[in-house]
Amino acid sequence: MLFTQYLNEIADPKRPLKRSKLTFLSGLRPAEIETLAAAWSEIPIGRRQQIVQTMAELIEDNVELDFNEVFKKVGLRDEDQEVRRLSLVGLWECEDRDLIGPLVELLHGDEAEDVRAAAAEGLGRFILLGELKRLRPRDLERVLTALLESVDDPDESMQVHRRAVEAIGALNGEERVARVIEDSYQSPENEMKASALYAMGRNCDQRWLPNILAELDSSDPELRFEAVGACGQLEDERAVPKLVRLLADEDSQVRLGVVDALGHIGGDVAKQALRRCLQNPDEEMRQAAEDALEELAFSKDPLSFGLGD
Repeated sequence: MLFTQYLNEIADPKRPLKRSKLTFLSGLRPAEIETLAAAWSEIPIGRRQQIVQTMAELIEDNVELDFNEVFKKVGLRDEDQEVRRLSLVGLWECEDRDLIGPLVELLHGDEAEDVRAAAAEGLGRFILLGELKRLRPRDLERVLTALLESVDDPDESMQVHRRAVEAIGALNGEERVARVIEDSYQSPENEMKASALYAMGRNCDQRWLPNILAELDSSDPELRFEAVGACGQLEDERAVPKLVRLLADEDSQVRLGVVDALGHIGGDVAKQALRRCLQNPDEEMRQAAEDALEELAFSKDPLSFGLGD
């Protein structure tokens, strides 16, 4: 009775959507999911979008909330593409293997480009689980095959191609993945090249270092930004001299990316550069440098943190 009352309240577009009321959708039992699914299509589209978006925001602030079943059993089946996309956003940290099938179906069959791209990103999470040996080999192969099919599909959009290449990048030691990254890097389209650089960073293979270092000198700020991020992922001190020079880059996102990368790489030269950034007139740069130095200190001696000031 109480469940139906709450459901009627959040479904009514004339009422303000209270975040506190949405918490009752957390951890629903199967029967409650069925009740919600039966009533869902009667809720106006705008309200459904608002509900799903708010739930996605709530789980960022409260890890105890669990809307996964709502996203999977209701949101991903919605006729509205924005509700489906927002549901995929809400499932960003979900590692349940029963999500693989729906993600593959959306990647290959959804009519909306944004949804297919979001599905590719979601499958990238399972690629990473496979790399960490936390996914069954047959499940990993299913995910990889689905993403490679999207990469090879000549009718697929650039956006989905990019997300698929980025997703598979986390799988190291797989030559099919290496070939895709290399082919994408050779693309005449800078957008595709940027995704290849991102994938190189996720791949964590030193073979990509020469390409990444070369793109630090690119005239395209997006390529410089992705190359900087890839340097941080590879954590190779050979990149530090070039990165330090980019602390004066004309693009603010590149500069902030350099600070973050130096914080991942570490070493004496990187630390000295980060300490100089503490005197930077840009408050955002100063804060980023402080965070990077703190992260370096923590990684060196994590037990020293939280012991009192």
